[in-house]
Amino acid sequence: MHCRRREDNASSVEGEPFRPSLISARGTFRSLGTDTRMGIKLYSTFVAAGLPAPTLRLQAIAGGGVGGGTGGLDWLQVVAEIVGTLLPKMERRAVLNAAEAGIETLVHRLSAELAAGGCIVVAPSLISAWSRA
Repeated sequence: MHCRRREDNASSVEGEPFRPSLISARGTFRSLGTDTRMGIKLYSTFVAAGLPAPTLRLQAIAGGGVGGGTGGLDWLQVVAEIVGTLLPKMERRAVLNAAEAGIETLVHRLSAELAAGGCIVVAPSLISAWSRA
């Protein structure tokens, strides 16, 4: 396991078990028709719908994988919950099976991976939008 900056800004950690979980989730979202890049389209979507131009906010969780109150642990929990939610779809598509995912221990394994490498995790940037009519 090693730490590095990734071009897609998905995470600053590379290795097992983090990578297969994220790649599987991303691919499953896409295969289900989810637009994983919708955040950057929110402004034009609001305007095209005849709504006032929205206020936008960009946020990303970042932090280490050990200790309480770190953003990293929050994001690892989100990753595990996303993988758990998508697991039935992943299994049907033969992307990832329950044994490979190891949902029951995924957060612990991801946290240990971060701690072992002295890494942080940086969640994908999330964009929110709102406007008032």
